[in-house]
Amino acid sequence: MCGIVGILNYRGEPAPQLSSLRTMTQAMRHRGPDDEGYVAFDAHGGAYPYYGDDSPESVRHYHSDSRPVAEGVYTSSILAFGHRRLSILDLTPTGHQPMSYGEGRYWIAYNGEVYNYLEIREELLCLGYEFKTRTDTEVILAAYDQWGPDCQQRFNGMWALLIYDRAREELFISRDRFGIKPLYYYKNQMMLIFSSEIGALLAHHEVVTSPNRPYLENYLENGSTEWLNETAFNDIYRFPFAHFAIIRLKSRSGDLNAVRYWDFVPDLSGERFNEKKAGLYAQAYHDLLKDAVRLRLRSDVPMGTALSGGLDSSSIVYLVDQLLKEQGRENLQKTFSSVHNSSATRLYDESHYIDIMTREFDLNSHKVEPGVAEVPTHHGRVITHWEMPSDSSGVGGLLTYQLARDIGCQVTLDGQAADEQQAGYLYHRFCFLQNLSLPRAIQEGVALLTIMGAREVIIFAFLFRMLSVLMGGPRLAALLRRYGNNPDSFYRTVGKNIEKYTAPLNALLKADLMTEHVNNLHCSDARSMYHSLESRMPFMDYRLVEMMASIPASYKFHAGYSKYFARLAFNKKLPDEIVWRRDKMGWVMPERYWFDGPLAGWMKNIIKSSAFLKSLDGGESEFSSSVPYGVRKLNLAVWYECFFGNLAVRPRSSGARG
Repeated sequence: MCGIVGILNYRGEPAPQLSSLRTMTQAMRHRGPDDEGYVAFDAHGGAYPYYGDDSPESVRHYHSDSRPVAEGVYTSSILAFGHRRLSILDLTPTGHQPMSYGEGRYWIAYNGEVYNYLEIREELLCLGYEFKTRTDTEVILAAYDQWGPDCQQRFNGMWALLIYDRAREELFISRDRFGIKPLYYYKNQMMLIFSSEIGALLAHHEVVTSPNRPYLENYLENGSTEWLNETAFNDIYRFPFAHFAIIRLKSRSGDLNAVRYWDFVPDLSGERFNEKKAGLYAQAYHDLLKDAVRLRLRSDVPMGTALSGGLDSSSIVYLVDQLLKEQGRENLQKTFSSVHNSSATRLYDESHYIDIMTREFDLNSHKVEPGVAEVPTHHGRVITHWEMPSDSSGVGGLLTYQLARDIGCQVTLDGQAADEQQAGYLYHRFCFLQNLSLPRAIQEGVALLTIMGAREVIIFAFLFRMLSVLMGGPRLAALLRRYGNNPDSFYRTVGKNIEKYTAPLNALLKADLMTEHVNNLHCSDARSMYHSLESRMPFMDYRLVEMMASIPASYKFHAGYSKYFARLAFNKKLPDEIVWRRDKMGWVMPERYWFDGPLAGWMKNIIKSSAFLKSLDGGESEFSSSVPYGVRKLNLAVWYECFFGNLAVRPRSSGARG
């Protein structure tokens, strides 16, 4: 897990690039405080490696062909890579990047982890390849040599990478299937610049940008859209996930013609529930999730597991416990949790369920309670490192990952993306009921009423069916879009996109995973890397994604339960209070209490004093609901000051953790 930068002078005019690279990597030192490296390529095929001030003495000694980067700042090159290393696998100097392979033919700058690298390594060894390191980085290079871009189909992990083939003079760019690892770029008439963070791009003296007003206006109305290529900064773009591109340097063109290399097809059938098949689905799910966790336990540094008290995180904790015992590692599993024990926020607290898991599996449990007073203190820092204005304050997540770092973890396992694939949210019930016959919808709807908070959504689902018949879809959509003053009303959301919310459930789940959930992935990356932590997500294993998408909707909702096949998979493995609970809230923060209560004045003062915000919303200063619409206004006002105003909060260059 690292940070990468790359500069290509695609017009073919050599220029000094190393000084800019060093400034850019310093701006994201938190992504890789353990080492730094650079390589510059001249117009004649020469490669010149360098190390930086943070490179350990062992790296400088081992890579004797490298020089201090300060000695190369005036070297002209047409392409150059920079890298910040967070050492996770192979902690020796052999893991230093940028890394070369094939007698210097290939060079890579890589951020992420390919968890099945040992299996791919064995396959390549049988094909005659040799390896000098124990890293997944070297395996990627050998795989690219053997299979070219098709190597991506074999990778199980998260990545953003740049590979330069000196023999073919080609730059290969790739990003993982789901966009877990970020990759941004900026292009002008002479150069193309890549980076893991926008803050690093802004550190380059030739990057000129301004607020992307249409993007930000859409953000205020509809929320975060991290899956788009556009960003909140003009002329700064995201490289699309599940895509690759190849730039041939001789073409003297910086065009990024990205090609999709992966997709999946969900089951859209209306198959009825079958008890025997439910058991088969549950077992297959359990076994595949266990293997996804097994791969993600590969690490040379301490690990910890996020535990919220719900089924998803508890399933990960259980499987980690089982795998550690199978491996003869009887040490206590470390878990970290966010709780809300204060009287004003107890509504959001899940300590009871966390304590059940702790007792059942003898966990080394650690908890943190984000306090209201910490929000103003940390909020600007969150906005700076998320880089995009988001839908929440993010302070709770930042402090939770800080706890993980404080207890000695450098890698975490998280329960991200289970709800998006197993239909764990209330609005999934609405979609499910729209696609059933009326008798089945009534039967399932009555059963689902027992789920906490489901009554309003289920009543609306039946009203929607009735009004659709009476009014027709277009007129009903127009009515719902006008419903109330709250832009975040579920009724208005459905009205703006009736096709999405009335499609088969698995189609909605795929859309969620490839759009809305990308917001969560970006936030997890930003807040974990702020603390120099690697966050791993077993539910994002692509094999598991494909498998869960193939399970018909009738096994996701059954007998009044959501996520039915997943509950069945861990029945009698986890406590019944965890498996069959109906009141799971998700890992929520008490933001409604914070921003409607003690922080209301602070938030409104920032919003009302923002001239930029007034220029976007026509001077509107009042809103009917502070969460999440008001929080978006707060985040946008602070975002503008962080990146274009006069506040002291700026992208860090010091690299201090937490």
